[in-house]
Parts: sequence; structure tokens; C-alpha cells
Amino acid sequence: MWVKMKRVMNSLSFSARTSCVSLRKLTHYLNAMIMPHLGIFMAWGLLSFSVRLVHYDLQQALKEICDGMSCLLLPVLISYTGGKMVGGQKGAVAGAIASLGIIVNAETPPIISAMIVGPSAGISYKYVASYCWLKFRSGYEMLVDNLLIGGIGSLFCVVGIVGVQPFVTICSQQLTHLVLLLIQKGLLPIVNSIVEPLKVLFFNNTLNHGFLTPLGIEMAESHKESILFLLEANPGPGLGILLAGAFFGEKSKKASTIGAMMIQGIGGIHEVYFPFVLMNPKLLFAVTLGGATGTFTFQYLGAGLPAPISPGSLLMILFQTPSNQLAGVSLGIFISTAITFLCAALLLIGDSVKENNKMFIKRSPVMQNTDIQQIIFACDSGMGSSAMGAAILKKRLAAEKILIVVDYCSVYKLKDRSDQLVIIHQELAELASQTAPKSEILAVTHFLEIEAYFLAIINRINKKTLSKNEKPKEELSASFGSWKRIVFLYEKNRRGAQTMGIAILSQLAKENGRRFVIQKEAVEKLVVSKEVLYIATHQLSKAYQLQKSVSNLVVVNHLVINQEYEKIVKSERRGL
Repeated sequence: MWVKMKRVMNSLSFSARTSCVSLRKLTHYLNAMIMPHLGIFMAWGLLSFSVRLVHYDLQQALKEICDGMSCLLLPVLISYTGGKMVGGQKGAVAGAIASLGIIVNAETPPIISAMIVGPSAGISYKYVASYCWLKFRSGYEMLVDNLLIGGIGSLFCVVGIVGVQPFVTICSQQLTHLVLLLIQKGLLPIVNSIVEPLKVLFFNNTLNHGFLTPLGIEMAESHKESILFLLEANPGPGLGILLAGAFFGEKSKKASTIGAMMIQGIGGIHEVYFPFVLMNPKLLFAVTLGGATGTFTFQYLGAGLPAPISPGSLLMILFQTPSNQLAGVSLGIFISTAITFLCAALLLIGDSVKENNKMFIKRSPVMQNTDIQQIIFACDSGMGSSAMGAAILKKRLAAEKILIVVDYCSVYKLKDRSDQLVIIHQELAELASQTAPKSEILAVTHFLEIEAYFLAIINRINKKTLSKNEKPKEELSASFGSWKRIVFLYEKNRRGAQTMGIAILSQLAKENGRRFVIQKEAVEKLVVSKEVLYIATHQLSKAYQLQKSVSNLVVVNHLVINQEYEKIVKSERRGL
């Protein structure tokens, strides 16, 4: 019986994880359509604020620009981006054409409608085009493509007029009435019981840019400001958790907690406090109560913002807040911080449960003997916490005099490479494993606590190239004769490591007073010259049998970490 119950529980747990991953993928598309255009939201907010400071013709012109941004520019770009995500560049054009249908009859900014018709037109083009290419003879591709783009874009333009926009308008009106009803009844803080837990599970960008921002824009059109822009962006709950951790948390965590406070409060990267809550789930009550208190304060004082805020930085929020709303917004943030701090402090005092830095490495069978050539930090959006983690690791590796490519991106844009190490938060580790199954996945609890996983990184980087005393056993198959150029070879447009190699070799040449012409070329288009010294990896040399066709060839284990560059630079042979 116990065995059966355990199987049922495991099955339910697996289903829950699968559903969570699927939900993340679905909501990612909503977020990805908004995130690239945050600069327009900022410009719209600043110009809306400037309208109140000017008069006469300039004021009228700024009003028209603001209307054009919200009702024309944003819907077209969002629809264009949505079409491109699923249908490529041509799907993007079809999505842009389709957006005109929802713009014509829209009384409020049709942001939500654009998020529907853009991807719909893009994916329709993709499937129809793939079917048509099998039916038409070669040579008619351009004609068929243009006909399909125009036809599908026009079709969804009409669908937007007669179907999508009326339906979305009705739904938006009902949701707006519901929000206004909650505000009138004083019940809007209830929404924080949903917002705060989902934020901690890394759905913050989806909540803010996928749902709250479109609704807030429509509300701001008629009410000048919207409280919805503050529901997710309020930094108070995060600051309260981090303050409590600094005063009452474990001593080993206090240093990272203090650093996280600056990153979250000033930088606006809310993801830094999520791991502190996930490691101690009791703190969910504290952030929910703090968020609800802040929302109640905003609502009671009639506070709101004229435009979306991203990132949710104190500086950005206060800068975008109108002068008549400054007191209400500031007080709401302060009270939510204080309430969260007091509640979290009570939960942490006397808590003897140790926080475990859980960490695991998933290693694919195809890369057991592969050296790691790049390290990628990944998060949901690929802009906040991943960029922060990459910057921290770069400084730590530089202090150890270790040269390796470190970059960051969204977990959905990971490239499936067997020579990369992906560092990601535990909540997103399963999704990263699906996106890049050939890569190593290093799942951590917090990007800030680098010492907890730094040793694991060092152990996976090629030890031969890291040793300061051991001479690398790299094959040098070229004799350093005279040359006029040095060329790094790459394949299939993958040239990140080659770019790093050029930068390192150029710096070494400059330090040694040498001058070289250093370039990179595609191995597929290689025309061998005796006056050129070529540099390639073992993998590339073996794949294209370069040692048989290229006499002046330097074959290395790693394009970033090696000592052959010093031999080239310090060689007494003639260079340029």
C-alpha cells in the first residue's frame, strides 16, 4: 500500500513539475513580446509627465506623440515581435500587417489584442509556407512568400477587426470593472496573495509585463495614473526580506544579503530576494502581508503611476512618480518594507533550521570528456539576475587569472552545446535541461553566493589550461615562419571564442610592442595563403582535416585559455 501511495505521489509530483514547465514556456511568450519594448514605455511615461509642464502647441504635439506611442507604435511593434518569435522575419511582417486591424477600432491601447494577432499571424504563415513550399516548383519561392505574407497578414487584419478586438475589449472592460470594484470595496490587496507567491517562483516578468502592464495602460488612459503599475514593481517586500535576513539570518548569509539589498533597491533586480524566500518558505507569508499592506496604502492614498516601471528600482519609481503622488507612493513602499521586515523577523528569530545550499550538476553522456569552453548564466528574461551573476563570476575569475568566456541569456534562448556550462537557479533547472540537453546544468540557490559553487566551476574547466605551473600540452603544428596576418578560424557562424582570442592576442601584442593584423574567417570559405598564420581548435582541425591542407597552422585546446599566444608574440620571427 505504501509503495502504491509513493508511486501516486511521485506521479503527481512529476505532473506538477511538467505543468509548471509548460506554463513557464507559455507565459514566456507574453513576457518576451513586451520586454524588448520597455524603452518605449519609459519614453511614453516621461513624455506623459512632460505634457503637464508645457503649454499651447508644444503640449498638444506631445499629447499626440503619446497617443501615437500607446495606440499605434506599441501595438505594431508588439505584434511584429510576436510574429517573429514563431514565424521568423516574414512572420513578423505578417504580424505587423495584422496589427492594423485591431488599431483601427480600438478605443484604448490594443496591447492585449496585439499579443494575440501577432503570434497567430506568424505561426499561420510558418505552417502554410512550409506546406506550400512542397507544392510549388523551385524558382517561385519569392512570389509565394510575398503572396503568403500579404494574404495571411490581411486575413488576420480582418479577423482582428471583426473578432479579436471586440472580444478583447469586452474582456478588458470586465477586468477593469473588476479592478475598480476591488478598489472601491478596498479589496485590491487580496490580489497580492496571488502576485507575491508567483513572483517568488520567477513569474514576476510575466505577471508585470504580460498582464498588469496592458491592463494598467488601459486604466491610465482614462484615469491618468494606475495602481496596477505598482503591484509587482513595489520593491518593499523584497527589501523587507533582505533587511530581516541581514539582522536575523545566518551569519554566513549576511554579506550576500546586504549586497542583494543594494542590487534590489537601486538596481531593481527583484530576483535576488527570491532564493531567500524559497530556502525558507515561511517567508511567503511575510512578503504577501507586506505586499498587501503596500497595496492598501497605495489604494487608500489614491497613489499610482502614469506608466509602467521596469526595472522596479526605487530611483526609477520615484523619478517617474508625479509630484502630487510622491508622498503616497513613498509611504506605500516604506510601510510594505516595514511590515515585511517585522513579519520576517518574527519568523526568523529562533529558527534553528539551517539553510542548505542545494546544488547539483547534470552532465550529458555526450560531453563527459569535453572541456568547458564557455559558461552561461541563464534566468527567465536573460536581463536581470543572469547578467548580475555573469558579472560577479567574471570578476572572480579575473582575480584568479582565469580566462574563459562568461555570458548570460534567457533560459529559452540557450544554445544546445556540449562544451558549455549553464548556471541557473534550481526553479528553472528542469527547463534548462530541456532547452539544452547536451550542456552541463549547474543548478544553484543563489547567484550571489559564488563561493558555494565556484569550486564546481573550476573542476569543470580544463585543468591543464588552468594550471599556472604546468605547461599546456597543446599541439603546435606550425613552424613560426614569416607571415603577414594571423587568422582565427570558425565554423557555422560560431565565433564568440574567436573574438575573445583576438582580443587576448591583440592585448599581448600591444604589451610586447608587436603589431599584427589579426582577423577571423569562416573555415567553410577558407583560401589558404602561405603568408597567413592560422589558429584553430583541435575539434575544428580534425573535422576539416586542416593539418593536411594548411601548413602554417596552430592547433590549440582552447582559444581563450592557452600559452601559444605568448610564443607567437615573443617570437623573433618577422611579423607586422
